[in-house]
Amino acid sequence: MPVAVSDFSKDAGYEDAGAVFFDADDDGDLDLLVASGGYSLNPQALWLRPRLYLNHGNGWARDSFPDVRINASCVTVADLDQDGDQDIFIGERVTPGRFPESSGDRIFLNDGKGHFSDRTTQFLPDHATLGMVTQASFQDLRGDKVPELVTVSDWGAIQIWEKDRQGTFRNASEKWGTLALTGCWTALAPADLDGDGDMDFVVGNMGTNGQWYLTAPQGMNLYADTHSTVPPVPVVALLDQGKEYPYPSRDELFGQMPELKKKYPDYIGYSKATITDLFSPDRIGKMNRKEVREFRTGVLENSGGTFRFRALPVQAQFAPVYALAVADFDGDGKLDIMLGGNQDKARVRLGKSDANLLQVFLNRGTAGFEYMPQALNGLFVQGDVRSLLVLNKGSELAILIGRNDLPLKTLQIARKR
Repeated sequence: MPVAVSDFSKDAGYEDAGAVFFDADDDGDLDLLVASGGYSLNPQALWLRPRLYLNHGNGWARDSFPDVRINASCVTVADLDQDGDQDIFIGERVTPGRFPESSGDRIFLNDGKGHFSDRTTQFLPDHATLGMVTQASFQDLRGDKVPELVTVSDWGAIQIWEKDRQGTFRNASEKWGTLALTGCWTALAPADLDGDGDMDFVVGNMGTNGQWYLTAPQGMNLYADTHSTVPPVPVVALLDQGKEYPYPSRDELFGQMPELKKKYPDYIGYSKATITDLFSPDRIGKMNRKEVREFRTGVLENSGGTFRFRALPVQAQFAPVYALAVADFDGDGKLDIMLGGNQDKARVRLGKSDANLLQVFLNRGTAGFEYMPQALNGLFVQGDVRSLLVLNKGSELAILIGRNDLPLKTLQIARKR
């Protein structure tokens, strides 16, 4: 029975994390898939079920969808089996209550009538290696009309997945040159930024205006025992001259691991301890280890089969980036970049990051991107920006801005004529 749009309020209790409009049932109109999340929820909570809403023209009806539970971060669609309809990838951010564990990414195949089946094992058997996915996009990078899966993740690499002859996605990140690009990646936007006919990407990261980068510009590692049934205790280790030192203070770490108190009864001894002093080689070998070597937000330039990372100007590194928009903001025919972000909720020791008021970087062709000062772009948007959407209105652009715990904000930008 079709229902009014207002009846979406029945599902207002969900914490929605990703959504996509697409024609699920091949009837010529757009339907809606919504995926939700919640770190504090039970991993089997009903609130983690994706929801499919079919558009019946005169109303919407929530339709059946496989009963899976995913602490989702993103949703993207593409025709994965070349049968003319749209299939679905849902990325999982993290297993609820078990950071940094994540293995719930899923692929759902469409039968052409809006009925979906979980085909993850067939199409993406190595999905557990994707990590804590934050954004994903299907793009035809090889020009063969077969989509590749591009993902970014927290404490992980930018990954490119290609289909093999059996139609199974395999990790081709080393081939594309992204395997070593490990970071706390938060956002992904595809666009042909250099106008050469292939797809480039803008990738958001934590930036360099933070305690972690300033303390350990060489990078950092994360260790956690995710093999135990006990919730993991993640330990950040900062790199300094080839050694790894624990970032948590003695009180912070021993509050979670009291068994270490006897080993380090005073602060002086703990201040000199490395990760290998704290934990035995056997224990470290059993831990889930993740790393960050790149802190900067930037552009992945497609160079005919490999990607080259080019960091955006220093202003892009002032705060973590969570939202991206690509459009021709100045009317010169080239695609520019808008960045949104900030993180107001953080531990006192780290401090909040709120130096991004919406930034615009103008495309200068071979010269790269140039920061447009706030005094010139007229933007002053405060808060934790988590989504940006650009709507073309002729000589003007409308920017929809989604912020945490704040109303939706709309801006209009007049382009040069």
